[in-house]
Amino acid sequence: MDDGNYRYITLMASLPALVAPFIARQVRISRLRLDTRLRLLDEDDAQLLRRIEALMEWEQIHLDMTDAGIVTELDGLMAELDSETLRTVIRERFELRTVLSALRRRRRNEPAPAPRTRWGYGRYTEQIRRNWTRPHFGLRRTMHWLGEVRELHDSGDTLELERNIMRIKWDSLDHASHEHEFNFDAVVLYVLRYNLIARWLGLSSTAARTRFDDLVATGLGGHGSLAAEVA
Repeated sequence: MDDGNYRYITLMASLPALVAPFIARQVRISRLRLDTRLRLLDEDDAQLLRRIEALMEWEQIHLDMTDAGIVTELDGLMAELDSETLRTVIRERFELRTVLSALRRRRRNEPAPAPRTRWGYGRYTEQIRRNWTRPHFGLRRTMHWLGEVRELHDSGDTLELERNIMRIKWDSLDHASHEHEFNFDAVVLYVLRYNLIARWLGLSSTAARTRFDDLVATGLGGHGSLAAEVA
């Protein structure tokens, strides 16, 4: 067994099991202790994990970063990732953010993004742009959750919308985690699931709400819309 495999086995074996945010009553390990365990990663993997978190966790995105800047960062990250699993979960997260961004823009009566602008990310940006006035952007069959998300978004039921979005994100990560146990993918998926649980339980609820208010103040439509995952 090489040192890399031993590190992953030791690390993952030291971490408590995670349960869905809606079941968990508390996180079973503090972020401080988790970070201590993550020191088992070699420096290259640790840096890559930090880059992934910096883009996936909207609280960490710089307030002055534009949508085009986020897309550029994503392109660079995706080019570095060898894992199809990680590329998939990151792409799915930003496709979700792209849909939410489109719903926000449309609710403010903004026109569809101009052709060839880097306003969103993923496989459906052009389809959304071309179907701007359709209720579900022509994606109802592709994104089975979109009907409920749109209804909650348009109704202004923010808490239930956040719950629904959390469930979508958790399902994506949890499904992917079943394929990995003792490798770098497993570590990343654990950390991302941990972050969802911690956020839902409100361990940083005040900071998170302040952060979201700051994002709103900067203008989520043209700048920073991909940074937010709530309405």
